[in-house]
Amino acid sequence: MAPGSDKKNTAVTIKGNAGGLLVRLLDDEEYLFSELLNELEGRLEQSGKFFLRAHTSVDLGRREVDQSDLELLQGLMARHEIKLEKIISGSNSTRSVARRVGIEFLLPNRENTRLPHQPERETNAVPFDNAEALFVRRTLRSGQLLKHHGDICLLGDLNPGAQIIAGGNVIVWGIVRGVIEAGVGVTTEQKSVVCALQLTPSLLRIGEVLARAPETHSRNYYPEIARVNNGSIVIEQWKPHRK
Repeated sequence: MAPGSDKKNTAVTIKGNAGGLLVRLLDDEEYLFSELLNELEGRLEQSGKFFLRAHTSVDLGRREVDQSDLELLQGLMARHEIKLEKIISGSNSTRSVARRVGIEFLLPNRENTRLPHQPERETNAVPFDNAEALFVRRTLRSGQLLKHHGDICLLGDLNPGAQIIAGGNVIVWGIVRGVIEAGVGVTTEQKSVVCALQLTPSLLRIGEVLARAPETHSRNYYPEIARVNNGSIVIEQWKPHRK
């Protein structure tokens, strides 16, 4: 693959779904399977222990892979203590190989995947992610950690010394004074956001972008939303969407 390609950042995507994790490997012939595995391993190494023991499906699209390829994929997942549960494939030969090595397989459908090489049709529908969100009703106190591969909604406060780590968005119906990390271990295309009734975190991370709390805070508290814009975290007043 030529350096600087627009596809560079979309060759491997990792996202949460209702069953755990969905890893999507681009089935473009310009990519060797070994290149995809190298990129996947790099992503998993960067995520540390975030995906530890996650139940994972791998979408291969229509790419044809042989037994040695699938065994390499199995070995990669095992090294990172990730359970490879299913292969999603539109290739008969790939599904036959998966059967031989004892991996469950599924045909692609709109419930478990969206083939990466097929462009989205323009509609008026609002796209949504099937990832299972985590709803928690409590106040998180110092030393407590709330972690989930998808979106997190906390009905309560996040006190100083407490932490939230989410693979998707974070919404806090309360006061944030602790640490929030959103969009961890997933692609920046998801554009994760952090929302709270009072957003004054000691540290805020969205994707790979970090921001620390200012030394002084405004006394005029109102709901706010934080997102990444041009490589920096921007915090704005959280207002209802209007046309």
